[in-house]
Amino acid sequence: MDEAARIISEFFKKKAKVTPGIIAGLHTFGSRVNFNPHVHMLVTMGGLTKKGKWKQYDFLLFAMLRKQWQTVVLKLIRKGVTEKVNTT
Repeated sequence: MDEAARIISEFFKKKAKVTPGIIAGLHTFGSRVNFNPHVHMLVTMGGLTKKGKWKQYDFLLFAMLRKQWQTVVLKLIRKGVTEKVNTT
């Protein structure tokens, strides 16, 4: 969840120069009670500037954010596998 929030925060800071509000929740199972870990997020349509003013921003490049998320997840998996191999 931390990495998902970080990706969204960095996107807003880069594109809109604001800090968004984010609520993230982790679900570990799908509706069929199958193992399906995923993150749900509520993100504000804008954020606060450095001066504390609200700035509207409601455009997300979903395809780009999805690729970034896939990259982060793969890196975390590789790191976990590498650490496991090194400890055994």
